[in-house]
Amino acid sequence: METVLRGSNAIWFWGFVIFGLLVPGFLLVFRRGPAIPRIVAASVLVNIAMWIKRFIIVVPSQQVPLLPYEFATYTASWVEWSITAAALAAFALVFAIAAKVIPLVPIWEMAAEAEESTEPPPSRISEFPERSYSIWERR
Repeated sequence: METVLRGSNAIWFWGFVIFGLLVPGFLLVFRRGPAIPRIVAASVLVNIAMWIKRFIIVVPSQQVPLLPYEFATYTASWVEWSITAAALAAFALVFAIAAKVIPLVPIWEMAAEAEESTEPPPSRISEFPERSYSIWERR
């Protein structure tokens, strides 16, 4: 705690307190000037302050050696890489199945087209005509 309040990381902590809490608070409480620029400035300062807060949480805790051994490097094994690849493939599979089962074109658009045509509207989703659009073709 001493490192954060008065030590080598004090500038980050007090910068977070001033520019992440006090300045946005004054910008929002004291109404001088147009509201939107004050709100935007306060939100930008809060976003920067949240990054600084994450920095304060991680970096000072890593600077104090608590473990009796040195740090080492880590590389993932083939098992970890294959689990990651399988998770990505499973997501792609579920997405592809969902794209087949759930209509990608909203039903109200298909119903509007069915009203314009002389045919009676389809009663089930599977009876809607399938369309394929080129990325260059206008809809």
